[in-house]
Amino acid sequence: MSARESTGFMNMCIRAAEAGDLDSMWAVVQTIRADGDAPPFFAGFDKETFRSHWFGSQASYVAVREGEVLGMYKLGANYPGTGWHFASATYLVSPHGKGLGIGHSLVAHSIGHASCDGSLAMQFNYVVSNLATAVMFDEEKGFSIVGTQYRNST
Repeated sequence: MSARESTGFMNMCIRAAEAGDLDSMWAVVQTIRADGDAPPFFAGFDKETFRSHWFGSQASYVAVREGEVLGMYKLGANYPGTGWHFASATYLVSPHGKGLGIGHSLVAHSIGHASCDGSLAMQFNYVVSNLATAVMFDEEKGFSIVGTQYRNST
């Protein structure tokens, strides 16, 4: 696959994230966190923590349309060592990109990359349950829910 890939969908491009994308990616995180749709481990993230996680050892990709980052994902082995053959990804879609198929495109893109990288399976550790379209799409792709973590209201 090339470094820059057009999806043909809304003139959107999914490409490897670059250092220059950090501010735009962080803005997406902040917006999602304010909406309450962020994975639970994002609660204490500051920008530097986010940068180290998303520009560290795992590959990160962004979905861009007309210069705006509408979504992103991070892909890598679910666990190091003997867990290398199970891929895992974290996805975030900007509120500006919701309902446009951005998440579907990111998941399809990541599954393709995971397969090319030698992964035999993919596991999503966190899918925010109130994002019903994400849950339905994952189930349509053959994923199963094997556990639910409830939000602590205290």
